[in-house]
Amino acid sequence: SSKEPLWFVCGFRRWLSRPVFSQNNLNCDKHKFERYLLPGSGAFSVASTYGPATFAPAPVLVFRQGEGGQMQLVASGALGTVD
Repeated sequence: SSKEPLWFVCGFRRWLSRPVFSQNNLNCDKHKFERYLLPGSGAFSVASTYGPATFAPAPVLVFRQGEGGQMQLVASGALGTVD
């Protein structure tokens, strides 16, 4: 769900953050807020978060820390912009 703590791995950097998810709309500069990241839906989403400055293109992996400290991959993609 949105604002859930997730681990981001971008290049050699790694940080814990609470991202806000939104739809990636290419036709305008406004994006619709999504409460949940729908797994397996095939839809593209954007995760907005604060983190270390990294320049595009850079791969991004997103993990959720489960019970017992196990890391579960929940999303993968690429860095969009640094604005």
